[in-house]
Amino acid sequence: MPINPAVAQDVWKDIGQSVQFTVLKFKDLPAEELKEVFEAFADRSQAIIRSLRIRDGQNDGTPSQLKVAIGVSNHAWDILFPNTTKPKELETYETLKGPNYEMPATEGDLFFHIRANNQAIVVECQTQFMKFLKEYTEVLDSTQGFRYFEGRAIIGFIDGTEAPAAEDADRTPSLVTKTLIMKTVLTPLHRSGVTTWTSGTR
Repeated sequence: MPINPAVAQDVWKDIGQSVQFTVLKFKDLPAEELKEVFEAFADRSQAIIRSLRIRDGQNDGTPSQLKVAIGVSNHAWDILFPNTTKPKELETYETLKGPNYEMPATEGDLFFHIRANNQAIVVECQTQFMKFLKEYTEVLDSTQGFRYFEGRAIIGFIDGTEAPAAEDADRTPSLVTKTLIMKTVLTPLHRSGVTTWTSGTR
């Protein structure tokens, strides 16, 4: 599926100061009820984002840096869009195993990537989203991030140096707006000690 950067969800570029990744799972409720709730949320979420961008704008005219991406899983697509053609790239992730490491498959129906320079805006955005969804979902994982010295990761490398340019983004895992589809989200959940990483013995 070709990617048009002009309409793609805008978290694929620019590193912010604060970020939150959240994975939600639908509760065992009728599919039609979940579908109605998500439709209302998808519509209202745009107003929430616009409102927070206004609140986050600076007095000198600097625009808000709030960026939000919303993804749905293969399973969630079947619930939310039962009568639409599913993107061929949307598949259920299966555990990958190598000689030394394993990337386990985990559950999840909805995925939020919320980023801004002001952490309060990130928290408020997540809070407003959950007002719509808390009765219908459970949080499986919620991870907060922050900008380390010089944009480096804690283990030392410059974060974002391998992020694709716009013309190359189509060949990388990405999130696309309009239909709110999630091609692939790579979230490493395995744990590695900082000492191990910095010693070069990983």
